[in-house]
Amino acid sequence: GFSRLYLGVHTPQDVIIGLLVGIIFIFTVNHLVNWCEKDLNRYLYILVAVNLFMILILCYILFKNYPLDYINGKLLVNPRRGIDIAVTYFGWIFGLINGVILCRRFFPFNPHKGNVKGRIIRAIVGAITSTLLFSIIQENIFYNRIITDYKAIMPITFFVAFYMTALYPLIFSKLFKNFDWI
Repeated sequence: GFSRLYLGVHTPQDVIIGLLVGIIFIFTVNHLVNWCEKDLNRYLYILVAVNLFMILILCYILFKNYPLDYINGKLLVNPRRGIDIAVTYFGWIFGLINGVILCRRFFPFNPHKGNVKGRIIRAIVGAITSTLLFSIIQENIFYNRIITDYKAIMPITFFVAFYMTALYPLIFSKLFKNFDWI
């Protein structure tokens, strides 16, 4: 918050509201998780509600009428770039939320399960695959802008986030369940 104020990119009201939203979010999610743990099927209700809400947010991002402000004939902010960034982060968040909820509901992954050797192997494999996926995403989307269409960016970022929160735990919780060391 201090850096935002120091750099002059946000007002004190922005920082205070951001802090309050974060605190409310933490308490809400904690309450929902505790509620869902009492009956794992409740995760499916939360999943449907969150996905409907996320779709509404996506519609707002994509169909909002963005102002075009010019100075001396030059466009100040390109709304297309803002949409691309928003949809990229939307893909990450959408993948994370869906992955976490589905993982909690259908195959609870316990990172502390197994011996030290198995946990180290899981951590190394997870770090390598996540780093490779992040590198590909970062290189192709953010630096070289090879992929510029948000219709392609969102599924890619969704997949990476979903892989990290659901597919990777699934691999180790289901496929290697007979291995004591994993």
